[in-house]
Amino acid sequence: MSHNAPTPQLPPDYEELDFKIEEEEWNEYELDDNIIIKGRLFLAKIMRDPNDPKKMSFDLSIPKWAVYAPAHLRGKPSVELLKDPIKQKTTDKFRVHINKSHEPWNRYRILRTGQEVKIKLAVDEILRFTNAFDQNGSPFYQVPNGVSISIKGNQPHQGQ
Repeated sequence: MSHNAPTPQLPPDYEELDFKIEEEEWNEYELDDNIIIKGRLFLAKIMRDPNDPKKMSFDLSIPKWAVYAPAHLRGKPSVELLKDPIKQKTTDKFRVHINKSHEPWNRYRILRTGQEVKIKLAVDEILRFTNAFDQNGSPFYQVPNGVSISIKGNQPHQGQ
């Protein structure tokens, strides 16, 4: 699954915009089964069309998930399931209720233009695989997600 923002077609002479991190946090989800899942994506690059500065593209990683499970809920890693995406699609899973969530905006500043870029990872549901465990022995989850991007500040002119 791609987590890049919808990418306008950029010309071959697209500009790479350097940025600084102003604030980055992990998302956190407290689940009904006493497990905590933390998630985060990483911004690698910001690009824009030099002829139309409003056309920007963001190179984002796929989210990284970390499961924190009490010892009594861990099991033997499900090696075949972890290696086989097709098996993951057909394995039984069930929805886990999210008791509490924290989904902060990560904030970046484009150095050249001063614009603020905010990126948010959002989760609608979390699915737990039945009798399946990740490489660390924690219960195995599927976390469908989406990304929102907001850009604030004056729109730069060509050459800025």
